[in-house]
Amino acid sequence: MCTLTYYPAGEDDLWITSNRDEGLLRKEATLPQLRTRENGEKVIMPVDQEAHGTWIAVSLAQRRVQVLLNGAFVAHEHRPPYRRSRGLVLLDALDFTRLEAMAAGYDFTAIEPFTLVAMHQQPRSVEELRWDGESTHYTTKRPEQPHVWSAAMLYPPEVQRATEDRFASLEQGRVSPEDLLQFHAAEHYDTKMERQGRQPHAEVRTLSTSQIQLRPKQLYYRYFDLRHQVQVSLEAPWSA
Repeated sequence: MCTLTYYPAGEDDLWITSNRDEGLLRKEATLPQLRTRENGEKVIMPVDQEAHGTWIAVSLAQRRVQVLLNGAFVAHEHRPPYRRSRGLVLLDALDFTRLEAMAAGYDFTAIEPFTLVAMHQQPRSVEELRWDGESTHYTTKRPEQPHVWSAAMLYPPEVQRATEDRFASLEQGRVSPEDLLQFHAAEHYDTKMERQGRQPHAEVRTLSTSQIQLRPKQLYYRYFDLRHQVQVSLEAPWSA
């Protein structure tokens, strides 16, 4: 839930890649698979076994990918207990057609700060919702342009800017899904911090990378469990 890239590949395809940086003492997440929510919605996602939410989910009916990042704009003080896990808030967001509606109609009290990004394939759009612990901040991004995010809780502004510069350099050439995976491999937590002269936390690592390719008729999901060196590949048609 800590480094995210969005790359529009022409008019038809979207490539979304996300690193999950997490504490080593946290319970391990399940591998991603197709799941059915209580309302019948089909969603592909891994599940965090600590709080039973997720940091990344694909809704087949909505043609929508949502990714959660830790923190809003700056690092915040962790003050548990919180009323609801942010991984469950991500799933709650799927009950709203847009994050804009969620920003206006959801109870965020006693929830830890976060950034939630929703990427819609049809019509193509990119939404961003930040909760800083006191108020919501909603915006949209230009869907025809690539974008990158870094979690504010883990990465100071100068580290975030360095990632943005590296991503901007990548955009100048011909980019493939493999190029994006290589970019994310160079953005693992330890490497990302040490490159800027920052001391990484001893108990935090990049545990997995997800890459989701959205195509006109179906999606392809590649998941790399970095701790156990396991790779999972899934594909599914969009549902009505």
